Amino acid sequence: MQIYLDHAATSPITSDVLEEMNKAYKDLYANPSSAHSFGSRVEKRCKDAKKNILKYLSGNLENIIITSGGTESNNHVIFSQGIKTFQKPESFLTSSIEHKSVLEPIKFWSLSKELSVLNVDKSGQYSLDHLEKLLKKGKNHVAFISLMHVNNETGIIQPIEEAVRLIKQYVPNAFVHVDGVQAFGKIPIKNILPWVDAYSISAHKIKGPRGIGALWVKQPGKLLPLIRGGGQENNHRSGTTNTPALLGFEKAVSNCYQKMEENNRKKHQIREKIIKELSEKVDDFYIIESATCQVPSIVMIAFKKIKGEVLIHSLEADGIFLSAGSACNASNSQISHVIKAMNISSEWEEGVIRISFDEMLEDHEIVYFTNKIAKHCTEIRRWVKR
Repeated sequence: MQIYLDHAATSPITSDVLEEMNKAYKDLYANPSSAHSFGSRVEKRCKDAKKNILKYLSGNLENIIITSGGTESNNHVIFSQGIKTFQKPESFLTSSIEHKSVLEPIKFWSLSKELSVLNVDKSGQYSLDHLEKLLKKGKNHVAFISLMHVNNETGIIQPIEEAVRLIKQYVPNAFVHVDGVQAFGKIPIKNILPWVDAYSISAHKIKGPRGIGALWVKQPGKLLPLIRGGGQENNHRSGTTNTPALLGFEKAVSNCYQKMEENNRKKHQIREKIIKELSEKVDDFYIIESATCQVPSIVMIAFKKIKGEVLIHSLEADGIFLSAGSACNASNSQISHVIKAMNISSEWEEGVIRISFDEMLEDHEIVYFTNKIAKHCTEIRRWVKR
């Protein structure tokens, strides 16, 4: 038996998305930037796909820049703002729990700019009190702020609306970017967009193809193009449009939004079943979660006196695949920066695993993998006592 429980890292593509992409490879292979009628036909289909994705965002074609995924979208907006404020005494603000595709480019700019880092409270959410203190302190010079909508390791939904209200109160001219990669397609986001300047999304987190995503921008003129050439994406990202991936992205977006409420109900039921099974079988663990602000499809668990890495490799031998957190940290066995930011006790912080799933996970699979977790926890703890 093989059970894949790492959907937050990447999700399997669905057959109808793959079919849409294969049709494009076969029938819509012309370059959409070509001047002939075939190219024009492909260009129109690509524009229609963008319009259909925008139904679940807002605005028109000038508000969306197709990218290679969430990392590029995040880097695009951060480097654009860094270049625009170069040699100016303006500072950046982000949080301690952001994805590495935000933290690393911001760290690059922090060599020449002041950087304010927002803390999280014990629930894993942004501390609005700390945010207000940072904004008061940097009232005259905070130029750019990047925060995430849903944390990729814990699944905790961040209070973005409340945060942005504070930001607009103290630094109304600051450019506000939100990393929405783990939120898009899983929770409603339209209520967020009026408050922010840019929002990053990705296809492969919602059963779409890898290598494509988008950056939604309220006022495109506030961004600089980082890939220059033929002027595609309204001069913001030159390069030949990946038509098959774009049409697969369109199909994946339509699928997840049409069934979002139904799928979330199923995921809540699965989540409750997982926690119930673990509670009956395993001692000394707890769920890292927020009581009211959680996407149901991510369950982050801390086990006492167990190394998460050891447990993960033990489960892999049973055909169960999950992770300890972000896939971007896979080659690094150090404790996650998100766990450190949440001040998890040292007796628990090494024993963290992340279970992330879709609505298709079945009861017998839950029983199987929770039985295996219980078995390996007992064996690992027995070994540690020796």
